[in-house]
Amino acid sequence: MAFFDDWTIGRGGSLVYQDDNVNLLVQPNADGWMLAVTDERGEIPYHPTFQWNAESIEMLEGMAAFVIDYASKKAELSSRPDIQRETEIDGGWKIVAKRERGTSFIVTLHDDAGESIGEYAGFLNTLLPTFVLGEMTIQGSQMLSDIARGKGIADRMRDAAEDVMGLKAVPHGRNFTQGSLSESAAKSWARRASQRRVPGLTPELAVKVRLELAKTVGDHFAELRYADNLAAPVEISKAIGCDVVVGMVDGEPKFAWAVSPEGLAVSPDGILDQELLAEKLVERWTHPGFGVEECVVTLLRLNADQVKERISEELLEFRREKETMSFAARMVDKMGRGTLPKMRFDGEAHRMAMSSVAMIG
Repeated sequence: MAFFDDWTIGRGGSLVYQDDNVNLLVQPNADGWMLAVTDERGEIPYHPTFQWNAESIEMLEGMAAFVIDYASKKAELSSRPDIQRETEIDGGWKIVAKRERGTSFIVTLHDDAGESIGEYAGFLNTLLPTFVLGEMTIQGSQMLSDIARGKGIADRMRDAAEDVMGLKAVPHGRNFTQGSLSESAAKSWARRASQRRVPGLTPELAVKVRLELAKTVGDHFAELRYADNLAAPVEISKAIGCDVVVGMVDGEPKFAWAVSPEGLAVSPDGILDQELLAEKLVERWTHPGFGVEECVVTLLRLNADQVKERISEELLEFRREKETMSFAARMVDKMGRGTLPKMRFDGEAHRMAMSSVAMIG
């Protein structure tokens, strides 16, 4: 595990990395280990710019190295000077391509009177599509006046963008890129891919494999994001009879996490350290942005029978969405097979074992 040996040990069995370009967190979670890009405080945003999951910490080494390398290359690209290049085309028309702030571009089409009759503007692709495509690329939205359609000019504008950016252009709305693609734009890109390589459109087995892997990881994080923080632990308790720690906000049950037979937290938040999990959940419910100006939060550990008494079926019914039930079933299966991850990290430079933590009484 030499790759992570120089990372800082954080709370909850986590490892922290920071340089001038990126902040990263690796921590154990319900599916093994998670990698996330954090803000400057080391917090994972509600919608993080990048997350990845793997069964073991060793399986995250390559992805962590990729994120660090991407951030470094993006910083290099951002330092490039602005440039502008012009290309004369038939009919006295002109294509003007500009690179701005190193990672953005705008390509405009002008008629013989100098009027703008088309635009293609965009930016460097983010981490996930870059991983899937296997290289840094650009993408953007394109608009052409009717008089400019059907002449192959859209492709020439993409060529101009690639020229000033030094990167291949790809369609947005595909392979985790932002935006959506109209039917006519999709046909235009398909024609381009039939004549030259377009990452993600030109058939490549490696891209297909990475895309499917990214979809699987994304599905897991979507499940964690949308599984209800009260209903999911109750469903787990119903299935195996485990205890549940319930967060009472002004006397009303609002969130919870199941307690595995080994004493580990089992929550859609994915945090296995119960002390850290309690902190995060209480902070969320007492944060002004959540709409709570002042409240009292009490954490209660209840057994399965007490859960049935304190949390009504009526309260839970509308919370049982597909992500909630899927998460609960998966965690029950993990606990039944004894495969729920423990908070344990071993390294040559530092060794730490946290297979269980003190319970909240």
